[in-house]
Amino acid sequence: MLLRSVAAVPDRIALVQGTRRLRYAELRIAIDRLAGRLIDLGFRPLDRVVFQLPNSIEFVIALFALMRIGVIPVLALPAHRREEISHIFTHTKATGYVIPDDWRG
Repeated sequence: MLLRSVAAVPDRIALVQGTRRLRYAELRIAIDRLAGRLIDLGFRPLDRVVFQLPNSIEFVIALFALMRIGVIPVLALPAHRREEISHIFTHTKATGYVIPDDWRG
């Protein structure tokens, strides 16, 4: 569905976060770029990656990039801490962890 929107209205605004705007064409480029980096890092289809990002443009880009290469995102809440994340990793056998550079200091 995202690719249909990119094809139909590439110059329309797809995402808004504060004063930041991202058009559909820009969103696709960002997703493809990150997907390529993830492949270069060794992620493969059906790998599981714990995904713990707050709602943001980066959340959308990272989620779609993971799905684009067939990686299964295992969603965790930003409030989850070491104990919960350790349990999720053990249970899912995740091979990666997506987190923000900084979260509330």
